[in-house]
Amino acid sequence: MTIDAKFCSQCGSPLPRGARFCSNCGAPVASPQATQAVAQQSREPASSPSEPIVNIIPVQRRRGFMGLSVEFFNTVVTPQRLVLVPITKQDMQQAIQTAQAQARAAGKGFFGQWRAQLAWIQVIYEEYRATPVAKLAQKPGSIVFGNQEIRSIRLKDPPAVRPEDYGNTSHYATMNIETTRGRFGFELLTMGAREAREILQQTLGGNVR
Repeated sequence: MTIDAKFCSQCGSPLPRGARFCSNCGAPVASPQATQAVAQQSREPASSPSEPIVNIIPVQRRRGFMGLSVEFFNTVVTPQRLVLVPITKQDMQQAIQTAQAQARAAGKGFFGQWRAQLAWIQVIYEEYRATPVAKLAQKPGSIVFGNQEIRSIRLKDPPAVRPEDYGNTSHYATMNIETTRGRFGFELLTMGAREAREILQQTLGGNVR
């Protein structure tokens, strides 16, 4: 979808071509399509979240000696901020059990239930979209970056791995976030740099490279 607006109608900041939200104040870019969407939202129940989720990017962060300790997060992208919600082992186990229960309710046998449990991350996605972002941000261990404190985000695909380097080189694309609080490095789990870049540019524009 192409949007012709060049400046934010709320704060006057320049808008990169194709932006859906202002990277300065988070206001949606005015367009006929956006106006129609707002009108549709006004007809929805009052329980609809006031801070919409644009998309979710699963990542991991290595810590400790030689990066052997790994933390998993879902990066919740909203018009106002990035919320990195930690994924615990308990979260995974509960999501797997939910996926299995859904498969049993659908009449699937053992192998159908086994395949369903591999889709545990989709179960978590659905839970996130039904939960206010403000509540997700309050989960212990969450990392929250407001758009205004993000200076840049750089995404890079991993280099081609030679056979002799296998096992010594990361196979994940990287996401490095520079903020007013410092730098934070993550690895992308389910997508490459290009896909993540397109998602983040919707809200952060030219700050994402």
